[in-house]
Amino acid sequence: MFDIQDVGDRAYTYISTLAYVMTAAKSNHKTVWVLDRPNPIGGTVVEGPVLDPRFASFTGLYPLPIRHGMTVGELAQMYNDHFGIGCSLRVIAMANYTRDMLWPDTGLQWVQSSPNIPEWDTTLVYPATGLIDSAGVNNGTGYSKPFRYAGAYQLDGEKLAASLNARSLPGVHFRSAAWSPFSGFWAGKTLTGVELIVVDPRAFRAVRTAVELLVAIRRLDERAISIPSPAALDRDWGTDTLRKGLESGLGAEEILAEWEPATRAFITLRERYLLYGG
Repeated sequence: MFDIQDVGDRAYTYISTLAYVMTAAKSNHKTVWVLDRPNPIGGTVVEGPVLDPRFASFTGLYPLPIRHGMTVGELAQMYNDHFGIGCSLRVIAMANYTRDMLWPDTGLQWVQSSPNIPEWDTTLVYPATGLIDSAGVNNGTGYSKPFRYAGAYQLDGEKLAASLNARSLPGVHFRSAAWSPFSGFWAGKTLTGVELIVVDPRAFRAVRTAVELLVAIRRLDERAISIPSPAALDRDWGTDTLRKGLESGLGAEEILAEWEPATRAFITLRERYLLYGG
């Protein structure tokens, strides 16, 4: 029985664990029951990149976009059918749930899903900053507001905030900030950059924001983007196009445009597995 709260992001590995459970059940002639739960960031927005199978790992097993807009029950059906696990599966659907719900709309109390996801609204910013650390940008983990920051050592936060706010990104405002992580590589050092203030959760496009952050930081201070392990960055993002785009100086729009065809194809694919309408 799988009864675990997901956060709606491909890199949050509970959904990889689900696939492993289903695979093991198939091998051992067991039935998997999935007790479905809400996607806290909603089921209407889908954002790429779709994972390239060359970069499959526990961080991302199947060709899903980073923000997939599906529940664990819906994903289980896709895993079983489209990705060929083929176990005996029973999904217990939710009552009174609709795709357009964000977590507060459910009336449920958020229970911390992992140490760095203390509140439901942390799930909003997780797809924006959760993977920027593999490009050398600190995302606030190890501090009191995990995933709400983006910055580095001696980065000009005022200029970064001004640059990003000039882009008029939907649903988010950037405020210059300084913070000192309590743990990790940067423990005790003062980092500077921006804090993400989500002003409209429904309009906010987290993956676009991630790309905009990395492009803006690179243009402001190229030294702040550090990729010690290209393989790790490609694995985390499920593609090498982000890294290559940053290295070649592409703008955010150019990087995002490269992902659109695969994202649109995924949106079409997922329709047959949705339990709560399109």
